[in-house]
Amino acid sequence: MIRFLKAAAAAVLIGLPASAADSTGVPVAYFTPGSPGIVQFNVILDGKPIEETWTKAVDGLFAFLDRNNDGQLDEAERAFLGGRSGRRPRSIVDLTGEVSPSDLSGRLTFEKGVEKVDKAVFVEALKAAGFGSVNVQFLAAPDNSAALTNALFRHLDADGDGKLSRSELLAARERLEFLDVNEDEWLTAAELLTRATGRQTALAPRTRPQDPAPSNPNDLLSLSAQPLKAVKQLLAARGKAKATTLGRGEMGMTEKVFAAFDRDGNGQLDTDELLGWLKQPPLLMVNLALQSDAAKSTVTPLGVATAAGSRFEVAAPSNSSVAEWTVTTSQLRLAFKTAAKDGVVEKAKLKDQSALTAAFGVLDRNGDEKLDEKELTAALDAFAPLAVCRADISVVDQGRGLFELIDSNGDGQLSQRELAAMPTVLKDFLTTDGSLTKNQVPRSFPIRPVVNGIRPLGMSVSPRDVADFAVSPQMPASRPAASASALAWFVKMDRNGDGDVSRKEFLGPLELFNKLDADGDGLISVDEAKAAKE
Repeated sequence: MIRFLKAAAAAVLIGLPASAADSTGVPVAYFTPGSPGIVQFNVILDGKPIEETWTKAVDGLFAFLDRNNDGQLDEAERAFLGGRSGRRPRSIVDLTGEVSPSDLSGRLTFEKGVEKVDKAVFVEALKAAGFGSVNVQFLAAPDNSAALTNALFRHLDADGDGKLSRSELLAARERLEFLDVNEDEWLTAAELLTRATGRQTALAPRTRPQDPAPSNPNDLLSLSAQPLKAVKQLLAARGKAKATTLGRGEMGMTEKVFAAFDRDGNGQLDTDELLGWLKQPPLLMVNLALQSDAAKSTVTPLGVATAAGSRFEVAAPSNSSVAEWTVTTSQLRLAFKTAAKDGVVEKAKLKDQSALTAAFGVLDRNGDEKLDEKELTAALDAFAPLAVCRADISVVDQGRGLFELIDSNGDGQLSQRELAAMPTVLKDFLTTDGSLTKNQVPRSFPIRPVVNGIRPLGMSVSPRDVADFAVSPQMPASRPAASASALAWFVKMDRNGDGDVSRKEFLGPLELFNKLDADGDGLISVDEAKAAKE
């Protein structure tokens, strides 16, 4: 089970090593106003530190590329993996999964004029390109986040006092019902904003929202696990050019917090004092026990924690790497079997549409432009550890977005269940009188971990080929659906497929609905339907 652990707690996540030294630690600086701190990610993969698994896989990749076994990669050996046209021609790897064409994090480059690179340089190039054992990516909130918050307050604040009382939160479903233009009992962002602005526009059918755009918010900074490197990153990100110290304003600290680290009292934090700041207990510790077996790594429930006045929510890890690698190897072996003559495939005779075409250069290790089954198997065996060797962690800065906070599954629309849950979701942020103001809407950071890999160029497959397995790294897979084992009447009545039967959907008498709705929340859940049968 994945949980968030506050640093002050001595608890250890079930299934994880008792010591952080047994996992790969990735610190992220969070410059929350007044008292910045660290959000620490500790990651293991299949019971081992993910760095250990990644290093073994990358060692195998380097050895395979090093065709003359001299411990270095010359331009000819690097060229076996080819390069993309356009920017950064020495790109040799692609991320597993969906990657934006404009995302340059998937480009591996070396200094111009360098004829040979050793393993250390190769490893650093991989990390710099975003293919390290753990890559943390920051994503920006939607552009309409503030407008959605304003619209929700406008419609829910019945007495116009600038805050939402508990009774107003409880009445959210009724007060927002008129906004549901197509009467499907889903409230989309478009429906909310169309009525809020007073402009009537055609509404498109419900679709999955676009993933947030990559961003580098000033309040979040991924740091090296090596303290001195982390200090250099802090100086470069928060200080002036060639800074060797940071002042209180640059660190965003209150006088009291700053004084605790400014040991010499000179108004600046030097390297030693910044090292002291890095050593303080994290604001939040996120322990991720990832598995290469998708069934084991995707069933973990969501975990929520509040730290430094912000709300962090981790999604169950997703993993399409195994499925992608299975599809890739199957396609390559089938293409080989189809094209082989007397057990050999000649590059000159390959058709352009063959799956072998793009990957032929890297598979043909001896460079004779011929490929036999032994050579193909050796290449696939060498690349197999790359399929599941790393993790991507997307941190979405949703700001103080009320809509995003209510939208628990991140599908860009509010279900009846999500609206009904508003008082529960917001209970930790209400004032003593039980109300909520805009300033009290917490800053939210959904965190989406993905078990991932490295694909040599020409060895990636289209996400459409693994549509049953692929999961976006930024968003949950789908909205909740009624269980396949639910009663037939329930499935038929749940016309909008949100996993609940509302009063509008229920076809029987009101008395029966109220009897089935055991908790009286105005919705019949799958569990309530089953309980009634029993």
